[in-house]
Amino acid sequence: MSEYRSVITVNADADDVFGFLSDPENTPRYLPTHRICEDSNDPQPGTSAQTEILRIDEDSRRLEWAARSGTRCQGWLQVTGDTRSCQLIVRVLFPHGARSGDSKKEDAESVNANLRQALRTIKEVCEGTQVPGGGVAYPG
Repeated sequence: MSEYRSVITVNADADDVFGFLSDPENTPRYLPTHRICEDSNDPQPGTSAQTEILRIDEDSRRLEWAARSGTRCQGWLQVTGDTRSCQLIVRVLFPHGARSGDSKKEDAESVNANLRQALRTIKEVCEGTQVPGGGVAYPG
């Protein structure tokens, strides 16, 4: 089993950040490869084609998920903090490695890079530094 963790600080209200993250409509904004199913024949419309959020725990501000197919990854993301800033903590598990055919080093580098990018995007969106269209406006 491969386990990956990443943490980032966001200068925004923890409840607002969790509200943003727990809304499935926002997922494509920070995970561009994530597609929300809109097919009415899908057994669970509004869930991802590849990932299903299994549990949203508002009290602990925690999301848990598991992939339906492919690598069968699973994980959680938790928001801790207060009204001024918060930390996002993410943990992803791959029972059989991230991808078959790649070396473990390449898997780790790829997964860690993707986690960092997703967290940076969440930070930019929640801090209001992301410009519509994908760019980032840095204050100052």
